[in-house]
Amino acid sequence: MPPRCTFCVRSASNLPDLDYGEKKTTDGSDPFVAVFVGSTLMFKTEYRANTANPVWNHCHLLDSGSYNTSSSISFVILDADLKTIDDIIGVGCTTAATGSREIDLEGPAAADESNRGRLKVEIFLFDKHAVEAKDGAAVSPTTPAWQWQTVTSE
Repeated sequence: MPPRCTFCVRSASNLPDLDYGEKKTTDGSDPFVAVFVGSTLMFKTEYRANTANPVWNHCHLLDSGSYNTSSSISFVILDADLKTIDDIIGVGCTTAATGSREIDLEGPAAADESNRGRLKVEIFLFDKHAVEAKDGAAVSPTTPAWQWQTVTSE
Protein backbone atom coordinates (compact mmCIF):
# COMPACT_ATOMS: atom_id res chain seq x y z
CA MET A 1 0.00 0.00 0.00
CA PRO A 2 1.42 3.46 -0.87
CA PRO A 3 2.17 5.99 1.87
CA ARG A 4 -0.11 8.91 2.64
CA CYS A 5 0.53 11.96 0.51
CA THR A 6 0.11 15.72 0.93
CA PHE A 7 -0.45 17.85 -2.17
CA CYS A 8 0.15 21.58 -1.78
CA VAL A 9 -1.02 23.91 -4.55
CA ARG A 10 1.12 26.97 -3.90
CA SER A 11 0.70 29.51 -6.71
CA ALA A 12 0.51 30.15 -10.43
CA SER A 13 2.09 32.77 -12.64
CA ASN A 14 1.40 34.42 -15.98
CA LEU A 15 -2.09 32.99 -16.38
CA PRO A 16 -4.00 34.32 -19.39
CA ASP A 17 -7.06 36.53 -18.85
CA LEU A 18 -10.12 34.53 -19.90
CA ASP A 19 -12.64 37.16 -18.80
CA TYR A 20 -12.40 38.78 -22.26
CA GLY A 21 -16.09 38.21 -23.03
CA GLU A 22 -17.24 40.12 -19.97
CA LYS A 23 -17.11 43.86 -19.31
CA LYS A 24 -13.42 44.63 -19.09
CA THR A 25 -13.33 45.92 -15.51
CA THR A 26 -10.96 43.22 -14.27
CA ASP A 27 -7.23 42.64 -14.46
CA GLY A 28 -7.35 38.90 -14.98
CA SER A 29 -9.19 35.64 -14.65
CA ASP A 30 -10.60 34.27 -11.39
CA PRO A 31 -8.47 31.10 -11.17
CA PHE A 32 -8.92 28.03 -9.02
CA VAL A 33 -7.36 24.56 -9.22
CA ALA A 34 -9.08 21.18 -9.37
CA VAL A 35 -6.76 18.28 -8.54
CA PHE A 36 -7.40 14.84 -10.02
CA VAL A 37 -5.71 11.49 -9.41
CA GLY A 38 -6.46 9.56 -12.55
CA SER A 39 -10.04 10.59 -13.35
CA THR A 40 -11.10 11.11 -9.71
CA LEU A 41 -11.47 14.65 -8.36
CA MET A 42 -9.57 14.85 -5.05
CA PHE A 43 -10.04 18.52 -4.10
CA LYS A 44 -10.40 22.11 -5.33
CA THR A 45 -8.83 25.34 -4.15
CA GLU A 46 -10.83 28.51 -3.61
CA TYR A 47 -10.80 30.96 -6.51
CA ARG A 48 -8.71 34.12 -6.48
CA ALA A 49 -10.38 37.14 -8.07
CA ASN A 50 -8.95 39.14 -10.97
CA THR A 51 -5.37 37.89 -11.04
CA ALA A 52 -2.84 36.38 -13.42
CA ASN A 53 -0.59 35.44 -10.49
CA PRO A 54 -2.75 33.79 -7.80
CA VAL A 55 -1.46 32.43 -4.50
CA TRP A 56 -3.42 29.64 -2.83
CA ASN A 57 -1.06 27.83 -0.41
CA HIS A 58 -3.73 25.11 -0.21
CA CYS A 59 -2.61 21.72 1.15
CA HIS A 60 -4.63 18.52 1.13
CA LEU A 61 -3.79 15.16 2.70
CA LEU A 62 -4.68 12.06 0.68
CA ASP A 63 -5.03 8.70 2.37
CA SER A 64 -3.06 5.79 0.98
CA GLY A 65 -6.10 4.23 -0.70
CA SER A 66 -6.70 7.34 -2.85
CA TYR A 67 -3.80 6.88 -5.27
CA ASN A 68 -0.74 4.86 -6.07
CA THR A 69 2.72 6.20 -6.78
CA SER A 70 2.38 5.60 -10.53
CA SER A 71 -0.96 7.45 -10.75
CA SER A 72 -1.17 10.45 -13.04
CA ILE A 73 -1.90 13.61 -11.06
CA SER A 74 -3.60 16.39 -13.02
CA PHE A 75 -3.86 19.99 -11.89
CA VAL A 76 -6.64 21.68 -13.89
CA ILE A 77 -6.64 25.47 -13.61
CA LEU A 78 -10.05 27.00 -14.30
CA ASP A 79 -11.48 30.50 -14.49
CA ALA A 80 -14.47 30.79 -12.13
CA ASP A 81 -17.48 32.28 -13.92
CA LEU A 82 -20.79 33.15 -12.29
CA LYS A 83 -23.00 33.19 -15.40
CA THR A 84 -21.36 30.58 -17.61
CA ILE A 85 -19.46 27.30 -17.34
CA ASP A 86 -15.98 27.72 -15.84
CA ASP A 87 -13.31 28.07 -18.55
CA ILE A 88 -10.23 25.83 -18.59
CA ILE A 89 -7.11 27.96 -18.36
CA GLY A 90 -4.68 25.06 -18.54
CA VAL A 91 -3.69 21.62 -17.30
CA GLY A 92 -0.45 20.41 -15.75
CA CYS A 93 0.40 16.79 -14.98
CA THR A 94 2.93 15.01 -12.78
CA THR A 95 3.30 11.88 -10.63
CA ALA A 96 3.34 11.38 -6.85
CA ALA A 97 6.99 11.98 -6.01
CA THR A 98 8.24 14.07 -3.10
CA GLY A 99 9.39 17.57 -3.93
CA SER A 100 8.59 21.04 -5.19
CA ARG A 101 8.04 21.65 -8.87
CA GLU A 102 6.82 24.22 -11.35
CA ILE A 103 4.59 22.75 -14.02
CA ASP A 104 4.10 24.35 -17.45
CA LEU A 105 0.42 24.54 -18.29
CA GLU A 106 -0.96 23.14 -21.51
CA GLY A 107 -4.40 23.30 -23.02
CA PRO A 108 -6.75 25.55 -24.93
CA ALA A 109 -5.68 28.82 -23.33
CA ALA A 110 -2.00 27.89 -23.22
CA ALA A 111 -1.75 27.10 -26.95
CA ASP A 112 -0.09 30.46 -27.62
CA GLU A 113 3.52 30.00 -26.46
CA SER A 114 3.71 33.61 -25.27
CA ASN A 115 0.62 33.10 -23.12
CA ARG A 116 1.73 30.09 -21.09
CA GLY A 117 1.20 29.94 -17.36
CA ARG A 118 3.01 27.95 -14.69
CA LEU A 119 1.79 26.24 -11.54
CA LYS A 120 3.91 25.74 -8.42
CA VAL A 121 3.10 22.66 -6.35
CA GLU A 122 4.68 20.57 -3.60
CA ILE A 123 4.08 16.89 -3.03
CA PHE A 124 5.23 14.92 -0.04
CA LEU A 125 4.86 11.21 0.66
CA PHE A 126 4.56 10.26 4.32
CA ASP A 127 6.50 7.06 4.91
CA LYS A 128 4.81 4.87 7.51
CA HIS A 129 2.53 7.80 8.41
CA ALA A 130 5.15 9.57 10.55
CA VAL A 131 6.90 12.77 9.55
CA GLU A 132 8.60 15.48 11.52
CA ALA A 133 10.60 18.56 10.67
CA LYS A 134 14.40 18.31 10.75
CA ASP A 135 14.43 20.34 13.96
CA GLY A 136 12.13 17.77 15.62
CA ALA A 137 8.96 19.88 15.44
CA ALA A 138 5.76 18.56 13.92
CA VAL A 139 5.25 19.15 10.20
CA SER A 140 2.34 21.32 9.13
CA PRO A 141 1.13 22.03 5.58
CA THR A 142 2.93 25.41 5.79
CA THR A 143 6.30 23.86 6.69
CA PRO A 144 8.59 24.19 3.64
CA ALA A 145 9.37 20.82 2.05
CA TRP A 146 13.13 21.32 2.48
CA GLN A 147 12.56 21.22 6.26
CA TRP A 148 10.79 17.83 6.16
CA GLN A 149 12.39 14.51 6.83
CA THR A 150 10.85 11.11 6.78
CA VAL A 151 10.78 9.30 10.09
CA THR A 152 10.46 5.56 9.81
CA SER A 153 9.12 3.52 12.65
CA GLU A 154 9.73 -0.15 13.25
